[in-house]
Amino acid sequence: MSDAKGADRLKLQVVDELPAGCVTVWAGTDAQGICLFGDLIAANMQKRGCHGAVVDGGFRDLSVISGTGFPVFARYVSPVQSVGRWRVSSHGEPVEIRGAGGGTVRVEKDDFVFGDEDGVVVIAAADVVQVLERAEAIVRMEEEARQLAEKGMTTQEMLEKFGHV
Repeated sequence: MSDAKGADRLKLQVVDELPAGCVTVWAGTDAQGICLFGDLIAANMQKRGCHGAVVDGGFRDLSVISGTGFPVFARYVSPVQSVGRWRVSSHGEPVEIRGAGGGTVRVEKDDFVFGDEDGVVVIAAADVVQVLERAEAIVRMEEEARQLAEKGMTTQEMLEKFGHV
């Protein structure tokens, strides 16, 4: 974190230059209890055709952002403004964000970032096709397992047939 007085012009410049189709990853690992992202940034990103944001820190304006359908995944919600407390120091570079298992996850510019109500996954660009093909196979297998469960298959039988439940 650098001297954080005044407007975060680099943050605004980065947002104004985002390409359509991107998902931004905000690595605010040094920020605690403050929001790094709010509805005005989200609205601008959405207008530019961005697909969402992952925030390793806090965000605010939850109800406004939720009403727009623009997905934001963050560690926490905070009403505390970041002006004077945190600022963007770089962009377009690999970042480390906190992972669900307690470690960190490295995110690079062309990585595939996907989030839903269960959380966010980051897939290295070189592995995207292989991982997505495997994910599709798992979805097909789980659909088969659901159908078999409806017909009476037990969870023990599912484990034997599919290797997990």
